[in-house]
Amino acid sequence: MSTDFSVLTTPSKAIHKNQSHPHTDGVALAGIIYLNPEEMGGTCFYKNKIINSMLLNEQNEKEWNKYLSEEGLQDTPGYVSDSFSVWELVHSTVGKYNQLVMYVGNAFHSVNVIKDPDPSDITKARLTQRIFVNNIKPA
Repeated sequence: MSTDFSVLTTPSKAIHKNQSHPHTDGVALAGIIYLNPEEMGGTCFYKNKIINSMLLNEQNEKEWNKYLSEEGLQDTPGYVSDSFSVWELVHSTVGKYNQLVMYVGNAFHSVNVIKDPDPSDITKARLTQRIFVNNIKPA
């Protein structure tokens, strides 16, 4: 298991397009503890329309990588927290202070930025603790 802290201070007009699209974490189990005010957002979970799945796995990874190499990710106007492009929003969590959300690491997800962070004020940033579990052993 590993853990770290993440501080999101980048305003939506300054993000790279990869930062606005859902991703997977490549671990068995992932989690996030929200350490910021609720208006800084939670997490969105998506179904990918290309592979028709919420999960990236051995059966659909080749098809997804082929799409990425041929089409690439589309530009977005910043952080997105709804269905768009090849993504269908399935669920969104509230970023409630001190709340833990756990999910399988190969689930497509992204930050749900409700209020743009102010890079000049760290108290107005999205602060989370991320948890990654690499191996899950049966009891």
